[in-house]
Formats: sequence, C-alpha cells, structure tokens
Amino acid sequence: MYLVSIKRYNLTVEIQPGYYYVLECNSSDEYALDPIELVPLRAALGDHTYNSSTVKRCVLPARPLAELLSALHPAAGDEIVTVKLDEPRGAVLDSIGLVSLRHFIIFRAALRALPSAVFTAPAMDHLVVRETLEPLRLDEDSLRPATGVSVLRTLELSMDRINVLPPRVFVHLPELRRLYLWKNDLEVITLDAFVGLKNLEELDLSRNRLKTIPQALCGIFPVLRSINLFNNSLIVVPQNAFTHCSALEILKLNQGN
Repeated sequence: MYLVSIKRYNLTVEIQPGYYYVLECNSSDEYALDPIELVPLRAALGDHTYNSSTVKRCVLPARPLAELLSALHPAAGDEIVTVKLDEPRGAVLDSIGLVSLRHFIIFRAALRALPSAVFTAPAMDHLVVRETLEPLRLDEDSLRPATGVSVLRTLELSMDRINVLPPRVFVHLPELRRLYLWKNDLEVITLDAFVGLKNLEELDLSRNRLKTIPQALCGIFPVLRSINLFNNSLIVVPQNAFTHCSALEILKLNQGN
C-alpha cells in the first residue's frame, strides 16, 4: 500500500494494487471530481486491477459513477465490486452504472431519502447507508429496485435518525437475509412494515427507543435466526412475542435501558 499526494487536484490517493484505492479530497477545499480532469491520475493507479473504490469528502458530479471511476481505470465498470462514498458532497448521482457492483456503502451523506440510483446496479447484494446528516425518511417506494427485481441480501440503515417504518417498506426486497436498523429513533414497530421478508435471518433493532415489540414477532420471519433488541427502552414484552421462533438461535434483549 502507498500514498500519492496530488496537490494540483487537492487529492490524496491511497493505493493497494489488486485490491482498492481511496480518493480523498482536501477537507478545506471542496474540489469537484470531474472525469476529464481526473484522467492524469491514471498514471498513479497504473495498470493494476481493483475491486474496491472509496471517494471521500469530494464533490460528486451529476453523472454516472461508472463514468467517474472509468476516468481513472478504463475497466472499472467490469472490476469494481465495492464502492464507498464517505462524506459525499454536491449533486446526488443520477446513476451508478457499475455492472459488477455488489457492495455500495454511503457514510455521512446529506440525504433525506434514498436516491433511486442506489438500485441501478443489477448485481448489488449489500447496501449500507449510515449516519445521514438529515433524518432519513422511508416510504413504500424508497426501496423499490429500478429493474423490479432485487437480489439485495444485506441492508443497513443505521444512525440515520429513522423514526417510522411505514407499512410494506421492505416488500420489494424478498431476498433480504440481514436487516440492520441499529441506533435510529424508532419507538414503535409494526409487523406490516416487514411484509415480504420471509427469508430474513438476522434483524438488528438495537439502540433505538422501542418500548415494546409486536406479538408473534417470528410469525412473519419463519427462518429468523438472530434478533438484537439490546439497549432499547423496553417496558413490555408480550408473552407470545417469540412464539413460533423455531429457527431462533440468538436473542439479545434487555429491559428498562
């Protein structure tokens, strides 16, 4: 691994040939990443292959992310499996356009809703949106894939100040196995929010503000193996809350905290 500092572009490039590269903009200068101007950075990256790219504290152009990354590496659309946007600034991307993308991770973005672009990668099975700068609002169409079919297996919406899970909000994600909603502002959850998650195996609702949980929680999750309710404000747990939890292996539960 080595670092390349390019003062002309106010960028630091961290490179691990064969694995990943990180583009970090100077935090005091909101430099706009532009594909044409980034072409000279190809020399720093060389001809190596990469499966992960991180763009940190940079103003993003309103164009497909594949175009931006391809300016650095011509085969990015066929090789990049993981993309991380850390403190992205500027325009919301209209399209991702990375056919090989499987893991899309967004940290500390100024989002109030999930951009539709996050669901345009056909192979994406892991989506993380964490610590949004605005409270994240969800509705039934928030997680609707552009193609109508989702292969998403892991979804994390944590530290996003979500206070409501609307009915059927996850209905378009039938293949989801892991759902992480820790450290939000949820006080109430209802079973109709989780309609369609028959394949869910792991549910993390820790560090919210839940005072109770629905009756027969496992009835809607026939293969659920793990439930994390740690560090909520649970006052009442229905007697039949965990009835029919035949697949359950891990239960993290505390009351009154």
